[in-house]
Amino acid sequence: MKRAFQIVTLLLLPLALVSAQEEPRLRLRELSVSGLPDLSTTEQRDLAGLEEGSRYTTAELAAARDTVIVRLASLSDYPFATLNSFDVDTLVGNRAVNVHVTIHPGPELCVRSVELTGPLAGQEDRLRGVMRTASGERFRGDQWRLDMQRAVEVLREQGYPFAKVETGELQPSFAGDTVFVDLALRVLPGTNVTIEHVEFAGLERTKPKTARQAAYLGEQPYHPAAVERARRRLLRTEWFADVSRGEVFRDREGRYGVLFEVREQPTSSVSGALGYAADDEGVAGALDATLANLFGDGRAFDLHWRRDNEDSRAFSVQYLEPFLFGLPLDATVHLSQEVRDSQYVAMEFGGGLSARIADEWTLSGTLRRRAITADSLALGADTSDYSLVGTGVALAYDTRDRRTNPRRGAYAKLGSERLFLDGMRTEVLGGGSRQKELAGIYRNTFDAELAVPLRNEWVGFAAIHGVDLAADRDETPPFAEWSQLGGAATVRGYAERSLIAPSAGWGTAELRYLLGPRSRAYALGDVVALGAVDDATRWEWSYGAGVMVDTGIGLLNVAVAVPGGEGFSAAVVHAQAIARF
Repeated sequence: MKRAFQIVTLLLLPLALVSAQEEPRLRLRELSVSGLPDLSTTEQRDLAGLEEGSRYTTAELAAARDTVIVRLASLSDYPFATLNSFDVDTLVGNRAVNVHVTIHPGPELCVRSVELTGPLAGQEDRLRGVMRTASGERFRGDQWRLDMQRAVEVLREQGYPFAKVETGELQPSFAGDTVFVDLALRVLPGTNVTIEHVEFAGLERTKPKTARQAAYLGEQPYHPAAVERARRRLLRTEWFADVSRGEVFRDREGRYGVLFEVREQPTSSVSGALGYAADDEGVAGALDATLANLFGDGRAFDLHWRRDNEDSRAFSVQYLEPFLFGLPLDATVHLSQEVRDSQYVAMEFGGGLSARIADEWTLSGTLRRRAITADSLALGADTSDYSLVGTGVALAYDTRDRRTNPRRGAYAKLGSERLFLDGMRTEVLGGGSRQKELAGIYRNTFDAELAVPLRNEWVGFAAIHGVDLAADRDETPPFAEWSQLGGAATVRGYAERSLIAPSAGWGTAELRYLLGPRSRAYALGDVVALGAVDDATRWEWSYGAGVMVDTGIGLLNVAVAVPGGEGFSAAVVHAQAIARF
């Protein structure tokens, strides 16, 4: 045992000696840099490559002096800057240090002339208009680099995607305490391009023809904004998880086109929503199934079922046929039924056409027939038998980068519908019924949302919606046509479709932190104004928080909201799961 102890001691002795001789590491308490007033505090301290609060050996602090000298040579705004001093002050106890760096900025560098050369393609005045570097002003390297970028952007906006600019090495000339420099920018616009076709890399499910129709980028002079709008339109289809920025290419026939690299994602989904309120409403839920981009042609089939409470349920089906006759024209047909026990049963069928009329604009029209049958237990004028035929028109504007979890962009839709009586209205009264002519009904709607990137992954989101329902001769619109709000899709904090009024306006504001392309955590606030038949307005509001997580196989969205004026015991939980396949 004694011999073994001696062997271990001999093996550990060199390590102990090395540890004893290891140079101590000192904490950097303060780092100050003076002499370069135009640089930010962060940029000044980056010159030394040191960080306050970290520990360094004396050798590392000495090497930081050489780092300053090397990095000074790369400062384009101070090409003649030199290091005056690099002082290291050891504090009491030899455990911490302060470092003070003093730099001489050197003579000022002034712009004497700015010259544009090369085949300018008639853009000299426009190029000079966007450049900020001017004769007689101090030379700033970062501003000169931005001027070069601005020049390229101007040329690309004029149809020159291969444009580039070049500048030679700076040749300073000395005059006393001032150094002058003559700047020359050589402009090479390249070929003026007209886009003739669009191609895709990475398509597996979507047909190329369908993707081209969705991009809606026809033959036209090249413009980067038009290509970017096409990219956003592709993302809004929800067929693709990612779409690259379009690259211009030239094919074997000498024609120019745009290539998008895409990454497809599952387009069909099944989602379920569950709400629970600690009152008589109990559990409410909904089920939505969507088969989208069927056979890679963009066709879609939607099925919706919901149960608001034990007295209310509904279902609907809808089919979408896109790009009718090869045009930017979509057609839809739908069928739905709603049962509101002890009040009415509503059956509806109809169809619509939607046409893309500009880059971000869509015009749509609808035609539908709606039949209302009063429940056998219903009484009064608000529970009548009647049929309506309606026509409507809507105009929509969409610049969102994504429909789900947008980072930036706006959406707005304005719609108006006119419903006409088809036959006579039958009022169900106690002990019998009577015929009455039904007044025509007008329904006007407005929807808008805005997503604004704030900082890093923070996004501000706001949305407002409105429905105004009115009837001829100032009559009260039938109860079955009233707006039914509340729940995960409209006003959170209230049971599904528990807020009912002939006219309503509601909005939401969210502060979102994006966890991924389809994931976020958010704080929310909802408010709704309910218009009553006596022109009185009732206000309700709620607040809360939620999270939406992309689980890999779908989305899970959970929000908890508290109705205004109530305690947390009245909080309503809204949970939605969306599985994609």
